[in-house]
Amino acid sequence: MLRKAATGIPGVDEMLDGGFPVGRPTLVTGDSGAGKTILCLQTLFHGASSCGEPGLYLSFEERSAEMARMVTSFDWGDTPEQLHFHDALIDMDFEATDGLELTGLLALLDHMCARDGIRRLVLDGIDVLLHRIGSGEERNAELGRLQRWIRENDRTVLITVKAKGDRGLFDEIYEALLFGSDCAVHLQRRQDHRMSQRSIWVTKYRGSKHGENAYPFVINKRGIVSLHLSANMQPDKLLDRAPVSTGVQEMDDMLRGGFPAGSITLYTGGPGTAKTTLVGSFIHAACLRGERALLILFDEFPERVVGHLRSVGIDLQPHVDSGLLRMEYAIGGSLSPDHHGASIRDWIIEHRPDVIAIDPLSSLMKPFGRAAIWPSVEFLLHAIRISGATALLSSVTTGTEEESSLLHVSTIADNWVHLAYGIRGAERNRVLTIVKARGVAHSNDLREMILGSDGVSLTEVYPIDGGMLTGRTRVARMRADKAKHDQDANPVRTDAAGLTLTRMRLLDDMAQLSDQLRRIDADDHAEEQSMED
Repeated sequence: MLRKAATGIPGVDEMLDGGFPVGRPTLVTGDSGAGKTILCLQTLFHGASSCGEPGLYLSFEERSAEMARMVTSFDWGDTPEQLHFHDALIDMDFEATDGLELTGLLALLDHMCARDGIRRLVLDGIDVLLHRIGSGEERNAELGRLQRWIRENDRTVLITVKAKGDRGLFDEIYEALLFGSDCAVHLQRRQDHRMSQRSIWVTKYRGSKHGENAYPFVINKRGIVSLHLSANMQPDKLLDRAPVSTGVQEMDDMLRGGFPAGSITLYTGGPGTAKTTLVGSFIHAACLRGERALLILFDEFPERVVGHLRSVGIDLQPHVDSGLLRMEYAIGGSLSPDHHGASIRDWIIEHRPDVIAIDPLSSLMKPFGRAAIWPSVEFLLHAIRISGATALLSSVTTGTEEESSLLHVSTIADNWVHLAYGIRGAERNRVLTIVKARGVAHSNDLREMILGSDGVSLTEVYPIDGGMLTGRTRVARMRADKAKHDQDANPVRTDAAGLTLTRMRLLDDMAQLSDQLRRIDADDHAEEQSMED
């Protein structure tokens, strides 16, 4: 049975079906900056710190002190004593001779491996050494010597070389190493529409199943973070909880109690339709229940959002102060969508939220385009589902898109709530509808959304032929309808009331005429007195 050494990198071990082979050569290729060195360092660090397997990093291009410093730049913890670095730099004045062999190198490796109990070994940039050996026949012989040494010593050995690229002798070495390796991994970095993307591809793995696609990854404070999606990953929380409140009582009633626990809900709507306010209501309600919440903002600073929400009776600051609520802010175009996805997953792992909200997710699309970010969004949704949290995502739509989401997340979201404007006459009002809610016998009604100093409320709209009434026109029509209903139900009483009102108006008119007559009589009397004097 083929033994394997885990890299300790989630996603990478899945695509390698457990890790790199033990006692067989593994080739790691890629252009400069693709991440070869970090992949190897991370594998060695995991072996030394978690598996009890001492590691040796032998570099033919970089000094060992630089490699040791690189390890400390990541959040991997203290460098274990079982991790060793050694220089094998090539003198640039060295001239290749027909007599050069790898015998001395292998003897050195034997000594260091025996002395330090090395179980994992990296030969970084060995192509720099190999291309100085005379003829192709001699190089192949020395490569064969190296590969036999690896197979005889039962260690995990990673060999890094630059990727193939029309460079004559280097490409010959690349082909020879690729042919003699049991496992080969290629790392790539490309630039597309101002967006940097990295991917890892297992090009061969003798005797083992493996992932066959090129999978995205990023490099951040954790080192290599794979965005590989695995069907083996399952939610780590039970989802048989009670429905989760939306934060708005009337919407809870429309959903028969709220969002299903562990579901993902999409809010869509144009600018100003109060998506952020509804997101705030959802987060606020969760924190009042004592649940942990994560709110990720892409368009507004957290302080501004807290201030805006306070004006409608939603105060998130106490939840931030208590530690229940973690708010994170990012600029959509500041990093690649892959980096954003990896960062959000890290925040989920660190905070362990019960509810998550991202407002608005559509901001990722603005600098990069829909097609470019979809794999990152898919990974993010998968990470949310694995966490078991109940999530709320908002997306801005334009007038031409109407009810379709910019990201088409609506096709895989469990619930979809759409917000729009009801415009009639000189008034604009907000309306809300539940487009879908999987597994919930939800209301199909349109509701008018009202923002007040005490929060958000929903009320019924007034349907009319070909449309609906909202706001003041709705209130006026409802009052008129009530008055007519009262009149139809009590015609006699209504007529009596009308007669009483008419009598009161006539009496008022009579009183006004009487006052006018008194003023006229007073004026006439004054004029007569003046004439007599």
